[in-house]
Amino acid sequence: MTKAIISLRLTDTDNLGRIIKYDFEESVKDSDSIRVLALRKIQSTKEVAEKKMGYESINEATPLHLSLVPFSSESKHGSDGHSTFGIKYGLNLDGGIKILDGYMPLSYDWTFREVSELVEDGYVKGSAYHVYVRVPDGLGALGGDTFDLIGFLDSSLSLGMLGYRGMIRVWQFRRYRGLRKLVHNWKEKNGVRYPYQLREFLDEKGEWRLSEVKKRLALNEEYAVKLLAALGYEPVKDSWRLTQSKQSIKHRSNWMKNEKRYSKLAQEAQK
Repeated sequence: MTKAIISLRLTDTDNLGRIIKYDFEESVKDSDSIRVLALRKIQSTKEVAEKKMGYESINEATPLHLSLVPFSSESKHGSDGHSTFGIKYGLNLDGGIKILDGYMPLSYDWTFREVSELVEDGYVKGSAYHVYVRVPDGLGALGGDTFDLIGFLDSSLSLGMLGYRGMIRVWQFRRYRGLRKLVHNWKEKNGVRYPYQLREFLDEKGEWRLSEVKKRLALNEEYAVKLLAALGYEPVKDSWRLTQSKQSIKHRSNWMKNEKRYSKLAQEAQK
């Protein structure tokens, strides 16, 4: 059982808008909850808790923005494993990736071991030993889920198989058989609702072993190959990489065009 010392930095602003920082060091075990640890520190720092929402109202349901990089360094474009609301990945018990969409990072309960594995495997930048914390203000409502992920995958994965030994014919023959189950499992277990989530997750690393993609996204070999190929990844020795070949560029371009097309359809469906 690992024991480690991590540093927590609570960030707040005073009445003049100036940033106030509170630094703590804590001993943690692999199974310890980073979220619970941060909440306890906020509760113990009475002046922060009182200013935010009243000392007594800080509880286990309080939304927390947790980051492994300073808030000013967080990317909004998926290049460092963080979203607008903090770390955007978790891990299921079976090793599958959990993509945290929308406000989900604000309530997710990471263990120290989980955060360490996300960093070690290259999905999240930063250090599990340095955690930045703040209580977010002014959260609004998020839009509904109208994206046709099945239709998108049917179109994009078919395009991704062009040039791969005629497998496109097999795919077309049974295109919906399995897609519905895949999309259902992705939504329920992995938090995947939109194609940009898949693209951003795979782009966190420049190189993937097929076995890792299968494990993290709960895919069989056929679907893992289709997904990587559709995003422009190509097999190079024992791994898959995003290359600059004509086929790679064409597949990535087709994926991006499909993303825009289906996003537009989803927006029109919400009107």
